[in-house]
Amino acid sequence: MIRVVCCIALFVGVIASAQASEFETSFTDDVHRTWIGLDFFANRILDWQTQSGRAECLIGTRAKPMRTLHLLTHRLADRPGGFSLKVRTGLIEPEGEGHANTWTGFLIGVGGPHVDFRTSALSHHWPGDDGGTIVAYDGLGRVIFRDNHHWEAPKGPRPNFTEKIWPVMKEPKAVTSMAKDVVLELTAVPNGSRFNVTLTVTDADSGDIVAEDTLIGLSGLDAIGNVALISHNSLDQKGAGYWFDDFSVEGEKFEHEPENAFGPIISTQYTLSDNTLKMTAQMAPIGEGDAADVRLEVQDASGDWNEVAEAAIVPLSYTAVLRVDDWDDARDTPYRVVYSMNGETKTYGGTIRKNPEDKNEVVVAAFTGHHISAQGGGMWNGDHIWYPHNDMTEMIAQHDPDMLFFSGDQIYEGGLAGIVREPTDQACLDYLYHWYRWCWAFRDLTRDRPTIAIPDDHDVYHGNIWGAGGKAAKKTGSGKEKQDSGGYTMHPDFVNAVHRTQVSNLPDPYDPTPILQDITVYYTNMNYGGISFAIIADR
Repeated sequence: MIRVVCCIALFVGVIASAQASEFETSFTDDVHRTWIGLDFFANRILDWQTQSGRAECLIGTRAKPMRTLHLLTHRLADRPGGFSLKVRTGLIEPEGEGHANTWTGFLIGVGGPHVDFRTSALSHHWPGDDGGTIVAYDGLGRVIFRDNHHWEAPKGPRPNFTEKIWPVMKEPKAVTSMAKDVVLELTAVPNGSRFNVTLTVTDADSGDIVAEDTLIGLSGLDAIGNVALISHNSLDQKGAGYWFDDFSVEGEKFEHEPENAFGPIISTQYTLSDNTLKMTAQMAPIGEGDAADVRLEVQDASGDWNEVAEAAIVPLSYTAVLRVDDWDDARDTPYRVVYSMNGETKTYGGTIRKNPEDKNEVVVAAFTGHHISAQGGGMWNGDHIWYPHNDMTEMIAQHDPDMLFFSGDQIYEGGLAGIVREPTDQACLDYLYHWYRWCWAFRDLTRDRPTIAIPDDHDVYHGNIWGAGGKAAKKTGSGKEKQDSGGYTMHPDFVNAVHRTQVSNLPDPYDPTPILQDITVYYTNMNYGGISFAIIADR
């Protein structure tokens, strides 16, 4: 007997508190990769890189001028105390003449105790409720304080004049000099239930203070939640945004939450069929100099860890498929995926459950369609953003299903940040920016039970009529004409990368022969719990 629990996405939850701590990082000189590191979440992932010993924002467009790099493992707590942030920064491509509508610096107080940190970590190019406060150094050499709670035209192009979108909270002081390479130091001192926030700008070469200003009486509610580095390009700028290095935070208001780290192992999905275990380890976008493989270790009855599989990380999808034949499915087996990085060992684990073939009832939790947010509006909280679906995942955990089935549209290609369709390597990073959110929301379920997730149209950046045996869709005509012509609009390498992220953990295909354009297939069966499941790919 199969009992199915059906699910759809809902709201967010509350994070746990931790002890106060400080954080400091200098980016490694010999590392070049898109993923900044486990302490950060970038909006968007493809808009940032770490290179030459610094984090760099590669873009700032009319539609997406303000890019953010959120610090995940240290957040401003709902408790008394002051705090400070410090970073060295400058334009990647310095210009001769500055502009008021460009800035580099900090975003503080995004969200709060009522907003899941993963929701707050998405805050970037449009202001809205729970959006935080901008404390930055602008293109005219001024200290600025701007309101990121206010919103107007939350999506689409930004006018070159931003006062109605990011209103100034204090008129900026005029300056007589400015520097291109600066150190920004923000200090927030308690003032009753409020804070006095000072930003001091120092010339990194001379050590001279070139600008300084204080905002009196920032609300205490605006000093709770995420902090982020921000790079904002004006419409007059060309090319890349700002770089950052030597970033640190400290103070009694900061709490350390190491469990919020993102990567290098993002999540796992596995299936178990006929005593064969297949597991997909989803990795962050590692760099060329990073380790190229991962290992699977299991714990035996005496508590020792033993390596049972190793696999290479595949480019574009950044996945590794770990396989073990002759698996003992008669017991629960703790496992961990192991990855070596910068001389340290990183692990991510869970439990391979025993085969429930002795149960009279097998429980399957079935999901479909996980849109991230409501259309329109502008709020960085659960009133607008459904992700990360905490109500749903918590209730599913209470049901404790034996299996998970995601029937498609694990991601929607639009949402908060739009999409990139080409070139293929950038399109794959853009897809991962969407896919990682799904991993982040559901990984505590998928790490401990077999998961079947098959893609639908939006997963491959399509809509409605698609597939058609793998042929290429029409390249001309309206968007509707192209997507409804049958086939795939996206490059086959992109489609295959999506397949690797979602279905490479499935039992081997019945017939692995690719379809047109050398697109991979995944139709198969899985024998589990005394039931034979047919897994059908109908495209």
